Amino acid sequence: MNLGMRLRGIGLLILLAAALVSPAVARATPTTYFVNFSGGPTLPALGLFSYDATLGFSNFFVSWNGTLFDLTSAANTPGVGGACPGASSSPATGFALMDHSLCSGVFSRWNGSETGGLGSFSFYNETLALPAHTGAFINANMPVAFDPVPVNAAGDWTLTNLTGVTSLAVSEPPTILILLAGLFLLAGWWPVRKLARDESLLQRTAQNRPYPAAQ
Repeated sequence: MNLGMRLRGIGLLILLAAALVSPAVARATPTTYFVNFSGGPTLPALGLFSYDATLGFSNFFVSWNGTLFDLTSAANTPGVGGACPGASSSPATGFALMDHSLCSGVFSRWNGSETGGLGSFSFYNETLALPAHTGAFINANMPVAFDPVPVNAAGDWTLTNLTGVTSLAVSEPPTILILLAGLFLLAGWWPVRKLARDESLLQRTAQNRPYPAAQ
């Protein structure tokens, strides 16, 4: 293998290394939260959701009184009232409701109910001052086994961050690798060009032909 081919090979390897160490798009990883419930008389057995500020809620489940409620869609498009200025039907408002940062002057509640074969579970906040106004709410309804005795429960909640990692950032390709690759490719091209001219000169000399001046 001649010098030019070796240099070009090194240049291509450097370009490959630059591509491997730096993917084109950084991937975002949602943070998972565990919901800690208080109140009663029947507490939810489980509350869990994953949220990313860019992607919104990727899942949101609550298990209460034997029924699994899927609140993912509701959390991404929460209902809003007039208690919290700037609140909108968006994932950001849904998360602010869940971590009690939506606005001041309100109290937060979860509420579960089952009556007439229909189950409902919700999170909401409401003004302390009367008349009461809702800031935002997340609600899901599910069919349940019919029970002539209604079931109701309510309380407050806190969140526990289960991951502690919200994103994985990947740096841009190191510029020095790109520059080195270019230099090696250029260095590899020059010996090949020179070798081609030398071979042409030998052929013309053997045939007693004049060699044109370099251009």
